Amino acid sequence: MFSVFDMQTSQTTSNLTVEDVADYLTGKGALIEKDTHSDGGLVFENKEWLDKYLVKCEGSEDIEKAYSKLRTLMR
Repeated sequence: MFSVFDMQTSQTTSNLTVEDVADYLTGKGALIEKDTHSDGGLVFENKEWLDKYLVKCEGSEDIEKAYSKLRTLMR
């Protein structure tokens, strides 16, 4: 499961599947992966509005595999 933290509003959306996260980020226009957060999550940005979203994978046995699947869906 994933959670998405909206860095502008400080709101967190939790218990999302990888497909839900991809749909959420696409809907927000956050299509560009900016960097890896110090907490180990991924940061995606809407380049027009500069909105940033921290995506964290929780409870997965293979976090890198989960992030890889998200990156694939975001292409």
